Amino acid sequence: TADLASNLARKYSAPVIPADCAALDENAVKGILASVLFEFPIREIRVDVPSCLKGLEKDNWLRSSVFGSIRDRAESVRMIREVQDAAKDLSDSEYIDSAELRMMDLGTGRADIRLRLDDGLFYRILSEKSGMDIDFIASPAEDISFPHGSFDVITACQCFWYFDFKKLMPKLYDILKADGKLVVMQMAWLPFEDRIAEKSEELVLKYNPSWTGGGWTRQPVSIDGEVLKFFDIAERVEFDVNVHFTRESWNGRMKACRGVEASLSKEETEKWERDHIAMLNSTAPPEFDVLHYAAIAILKKK
Repeated sequence: TADLASNLARKYSAPVIPADCAALDENAVKGILASVLFEFPIREIRVDVPSCLKGLEKDNWLRSSVFGSIRDRAESVRMIREVQDAAKDLSDSEYIDSAELRMMDLGTGRADIRLRLDDGLFYRILSEKSGMDIDFIASPAEDISFPHGSFDVITACQCFWYFDFKKLMPKLYDILKADGKLVVMQMAWLPFEDRIAEKSEELVLKYNPSWTGGGWTRQPVSIDGEVLKFFDIAERVEFDVNVHFTRESWNGRMKACRGVEASLSKEETEKWERDHIAMLNSTAPPEFDVLHYAAIAILKKK
């Protein structure tokens, strides 16, 4: 029987599953049905690419290469079972760091793939656009080493509160010029004023009750006492901003928060994502704005 199944699979380029009908249980039936559904045609593949890539000119070398790779792989996909291999092939493409198959709906024939590019490419593009030679360094902030007075401005966005201020502040003070500035920014959605943000936070807390990253309100940037030993607050800027999302990009934004992907197991994250996508499909339009509050503190050296 096994030899016959193997020969038939080779002959028709399709899986053949030998089964004892009298001994089939629920799990075996589900496995057969899943195999059948994987043979259905793929109707739609959605590829989530970094927003910085979308903003490049159509003839830009990086955009052309990445979109060309997507097009080449997609043209060869006919059945649902081929999507996983297409994602793996994309991961091996030039400039693409990873291609994650985030969702595959066997009932509708739709799949979602998220691409990640090498972080250094962003700075390479910045170098080309600005005409400046910009180095990309991936390092803990506390381990950086530059000559005295190297920089006019140092910025930190959405990360400042994770630093070891006692170790880092003397370094920042030293590598800034005499009139240099340290600019700290935070931006958060407002769940008590935005319905979609509220619903998403509720789902994060359902899976991770210990999450402390939600419930933000309008507030200035908090500057630790250790920072104020070296810097004075020269100016504050605060404003509301509506940030545009699709259902897919907002799901990705919420998944990336530390209450989900950074804290939950892979299985829990997958369950959360299924529930989150279902919630968005039932409550949010295909595209929408989420109300955020941005706060900036500009500090100068003492």
